[in-house]
Amino acid sequence: MTRSSGVACDVGLIPQEQWRLVYGRNTVRGNTVDHNYGNEARTISTTERTSQDAVFSTVATLNSGWGYGIWLRASVYTGASISGYSFQYDPGYENVNPGFGKALLLRLWTNGTGSAGTRSPRSRGPRASRSTHRIG
Repeated sequence: MTRSSGVACDVGLIPQEQWRLVYGRNTVRGNTVDHNYGNEARTISTTERTSQDAVFSTVATLNSGWGYGIWLRASVYTGASISGYSFQYDPGYENVNPGFGKALLLRLWTNGTGSAGTRSPRSRGPRASRSTHRIG
């Protein structure tokens, strides 16, 4: 579901017991996954899906840190090595691609290693870094 620090995310109807911490530390209460420990954390839903295709929506608030991501079509085979896609809000992307600014990115991950650079599909992100983002 999410990878980052300083993010509180409303996860809607997925029960607390169906979230799995893969890496780092988090707090899951009711329908909120909170990565509030100042570290990178990776949390995924263990909810069984009948299809790989889905529509999702959430409200995420970046309180601190370098951004957040939402895992899509993701699987964990060993340890913390996730394979799948992440949809990411990266307020520091301008450090990777000067002049582009904050970005929304789609990244492919294979065995815990993500694609990087300017080839990833991207769009300019919201100007306000520390605000609530409605996704969906």
